[in-house]
Amino acid sequence: MITKRILQVIEYRGITKYKFCADLGLSHAFLDRPREISTDKHAKILAYFPEISPDWVKCFEITSTIRRTRTFLMPQRTLIINANIQANANIFANLLQRLEHLSKENGRLEAKNEYLREQLAEVTEKNIIIEDLLHANVG
Repeated sequence: MITKRILQVIEYRGITKYKFCADLGLSHAFLDRPREISTDKHAKILAYFPEISPDWVKCFEITSTIRRTRTFLMPQRTLIINANIQANANIFANLLQRLEHLSKENGRLEAKNEYLREQLAEVTEKNIIIEDLLHANVG
């Protein structure tokens, strides 16, 4: 069953069943008995293990001979492409997050700049009044 295959990959990756279930939001009993899984859980598992061939996970009713000869890893080139796509997606997500942060910071700085301009205008106006008073008293 599919859970057997998932257990193989978990063992291969060196993670615990508990961590796997916690990371995917599954009950801790999820892997304790053979079962069919829903499409959404299947998708979560494939996202969690991007190096796994979807066919390997879903084709669990193959003969034992084929089962012994099939591999669950995709070809190396596909792994590299998937890794690059994931890396680029992470970079893009980080850049978007940084852009959002900088946009907020820019808005905050623009507001502060406007406030300081207003303060400067008030101080300048007061200085003009003081200079006028000084000239009036001197003259």
